[in-house]
Amino acid sequence: LTFDKLEVASPDGCTRLAETDVEIQAGERVMITGDPRAGKTLFFRAIAGLWPWGGGRIGMPAGETPFFVPRTPYFPLGTLRDVLNHAEGAKIDDAEISAVLGEVGLERLSSRLDRSARWEHELADDEQRL
Repeated sequence: LTFDKLEVASPDGCTRLAETDVEIQAGERVMITGDPRAGKTLFFRAIAGLWPWGGGRIGMPAGETPFFVPRTPYFPLGTLRDVLNHAEGAKIDDAEISAVLGEVGLERLSSRLDRSARWEHELADDEQRL
């Protein structure tokens, strides 16, 4: 993903974000942060092709689409196992789930894989983003 002389503007023409040359490599993870009115949402809309105001070039590898993680994660109803399998799209075995939970400091949840809960209420905000 590349940004060449990127300028993202508000509809009234006010520049909200400007970057000269940025390249994000395949597999590289980037977190976009900033003040509430810094233009983060406009930036994501521009990457998705949904924001026409501004200039410069956003380059995507052929056949690739970016993956965006929302500020507030979505947790479907169900067991923790269902939630984790939903996110992955395939069945993950217990050993792998436990290993990953341990890597992110949530090993306490390994014994609760088959418990149904409103996980957005059970996990702290920072835990939900892991």
